Amino acid sequence: MMILFLQYFVKEVVFMRKLVKNMIITVSVVGCMTFSVFADIKFSDIDNHWARKFITDLTNRNIIAGYPDGTFKPDNDITVLEFTALALKGKNISIPKTDIWYQGILDAAMTEGIILEGEFKTDEYNEPIERGEMARIVVRALKENKLVWDTQFSDDSNIPSELKGYIKKANKLGIINGYPDNTFRDGNATRAEASTMISQMLNIMENKENKTVEEDKTESSEQKTIEEQEKQEEKVEEKGRFIEPEFEIRYEETGYGSNYFSIYIANKEAYKASRDVYKARFVCTNYNELNTIWGRDFYGDGHWIKQDRTYWKDVSKYAFWALRKVHRTEPNDNSEFNIKEGMNIDLKITIKNETTGEQKDYYETVVVKKVDWQY
Repeated sequence: MMILFLQYFVKEVVFMRKLVKNMIITVSVVGCMTFSVFADIKFSDIDNHWARKFITDLTNRNIIAGYPDGTFKPDNDITVLEFTALALKGKNISIPKTDIWYQGILDAAMTEGIILEGEFKTDEYNEPIERGEMARIVVRALKENKLVWDTQFSDDSNIPSELKGYIKKANKLGIINGYPDNTFRDGNATRAEASTMISQMLNIMENKENKTVEEDKTESSEQKTIEEQEKQEEKVEEKGRFIEPEFEIRYEETGYGSNYFSIYIANKEAYKASRDVYKARFVCTNYNELNTIWGRDFYGDGHWIKQDRTYWKDVSKYAFWALRKVHRTEPNDNSEFNIKEGMNIDLKITIKNETTGEQKDYYETVVVKKVDWQY
């Protein structure tokens, strides 16, 4: 009897071992299957699409998603809000919750500086974003400065002037390209194009981080000396050339009455170091009233100065143009031009090398913001 019991007991132990072993194998397989699903997201409509690599990159990063039917719809339009949200997610910027669902995206974007107040009308946020507008957001997200002058595309004249510098910079960074016929075709962007730009943006951000870490490890005093020598050589080479301006818009308290904005030529020192004489002229292209304004000469004897289409500033001394409450269309207190916050001021800025006679035009759009100064 005892022998029979022991035989039964042994059989049960063997059976339980096999059962546990099978359970472990089953759990392991299920675990692998689950991991595989999340690690390799696939959509039924991108297998042969040119942007497949970039779409897969963003979906694996959990930045963009597809549709419930298993498609991505790569050639569908993408809106201003949708692309802005992608840029914020790519930079790990948190989006605050607000009563109006989209306000949190706008607040975060404006705080981050990738969208400026007044650049889009309220009803445009849910409209398709254009390729040039995407370039502007990405360049700002990367904290890069836009370039100046025209793009190299054959349809450059069709590109809005305020977007050219961003498109040119994004193209130089390898983020956006034109078409085989050398046109840019600024128009509605697709989900595929948006995915490509954000994926490229993330690659640039990661390369910058890696480069910074590597430089911190390997940079020596000898390398620094070589870099300084190269910079000096570059400065020497700049002499005699036409120096391209770098514009910077500031909203600042000036002490000269309420300030709406100032637009500076940020690389003023390059003009000062030049052997040539450079002058700058600022002309408003959308409000002619601002082309004949009077302002105090705070850098001279304090008298009123008339600034109009014939007024040239010496770049090496006065490398800026400002719009303030104290400016008048006539030199008295009763002819103030009606400036409102949120207005777009379009400026055509001409830089002239008086030594060589060469001159170029540049275009900037500035949003009016009133900055009060307390006396």
